[in-house]
Amino acid sequence: MARDYPAGYSSVRNEQIIKADRELWTILAQEHKETLRPSNDLPALNKSFTALTTDPRVTMYLLPVPVLATKGANAPAPSKVTPTPKGTPSPGAGINKKRKLTRAQKGCPQELKDYDLKVNQGAISGPVCWGYNLKSGCPNGTTTQNGCSRCKRGYHVCANCHKPGHSLVTCKSVKPKA
Repeated sequence: MARDYPAGYSSVRNEQIIKADRELWTILAQEHKETLRPSNDLPALNKSFTALTTDPRVTMYLLPVPVLATKGANAPAPSKVTPTPKGTPSPGAGINKKRKLTRAQKGCPQELKDYDLKVNQGAISGPVCWGYNLKSGCPNGTTTQNGCSRCKRGYHVCANCHKPGHSLVTCKSVKPKA
């Protein structure tokens, strides 16, 4: 880590050292078949360990990695930024921030993406069943909880108005798409 590295390459990172160490000990465990008892006050693995420190299977993890082109010499010099006092939001805070989608949001049917699929109305609190709100309907068996039908996927309430008794397909307050 203390050595100079070539231009266009980053220094060796801690993760690389950890991977090299892990590889060295894995190879040592696989290849050392002799006893682990020390002989003449020398640990049994000394010779094998020393030989593996220069082995290409280990040293390949310690090579400098090329720097990404965006971070290279073509990057503009950092401009001086005056810190904003605490408590005041920075200009543009929250704009253009990409929010990671959950696995459920990625798998959500296109017909339901515009609706809030979590209900929170007093005693009814939890996910809304997607199948119930689609034209095909929900094939799962239901139980009644807090006066509302529920299957293993969620409450059988409308995805639009969150009222029980009807689905999105028959909801009267849904605005037709133009």
